[in-house]
Amino acid sequence: MLKKSFKFISVAIAAGTLLAGCGSNISHTLQTSANDPGLWAGVMTTAEKGIAVGDGKKVRYTSDGGKTWIAGTNECQVLFALYALDSENCYACGDHSAFTKTSDGGKTWTKLSDFPLKRSKGIHMNDSESAWVWGLRDLYQYNVKDSSWQKINLPEGLNAVEAAAKVSEQAGYLCGGDGCIYKTEDNGKNWTKLCQVFDKKADELKPVTAQWTQTAAFDLSGEELRFAYITDLNYSYTVRVLKSLDGGNSFAEEAALKMNSFSKALVFNRTKGLSVFDSDGKMDLYQIK
Repeated sequence: MLKKSFKFISVAIAAGTLLAGCGSNISHTLQTSANDPGLWAGVMTTAEKGIAVGDGKKVRYTSDGGKTWIAGTNECQVLFALYALDSENCYACGDHSAFTKTSDGGKTWTKLSDFPLKRSKGIHMNDSESAWVWGLRDLYQYNVKDSSWQKINLPEGLNAVEAAAKVSEQAGYLCGGDGCIYKTEDNGKNWTKLCQVFDKKADELKPVTAQWTQTAAFDLSGEELRFAYITDLNYSYTVRVLKSLDGGNSFAEEAALKMNSFSKALVFNRTKGLSVFDSDGKMDLYQIK
């Protein structure tokens, strides 16, 4: 196995700044880098372990809190997004219908049944039985047991998907290109529009949408539903974190995280942390109390 170490940048030094109006329950806890701009997304699964994926079959893992990143082995060419069930099991998806999984914390990856489309931009799981995977204009469910794919209908009139979250066997949330949050209780047969979380025509903090990376993400922790998305104002990037306490019917801004460089992907992990990945392959982790 190829083992290549990468230099650690810094721990607990805020690369992003919490702007006015932010909640004090979000703090910057880690900045780490594999020094590789070809990496597209990453996540810390524990305080010590983490996984990152990207171009040219690149997969990386760390077991020392991000001090060093080691190259794993992988057959898929381009990976834009990932979702970790725990510190060992993680799924990733991307270009060329890529859909793959690691069961050893990122060391080795096994190619799974091809995604029905050529390119996917995001993945979310609520358990080990199934996943939602989406491209710019389509949403599919992957069933782990038989490696099959099922197309999920989008809300009527919606032609773009920014983020999705599968929260139970039949229920889930979706953010459309219109900036609205939708919810289904029957795996997409019916959708209810809940509220609008961003305006694509805003003069300030324009949402970075219609990208092939996951520029928006959901997180569900108990009764709290969070939605985060990347914004751009004259090439100044801010990640806005919104929180809902009423099942997505309304959201309030919890934090605005000002970034020092181009932010290209967001990932919520299962330990209430938000990973922000930038164009240099650097990952900032914000922990939510």
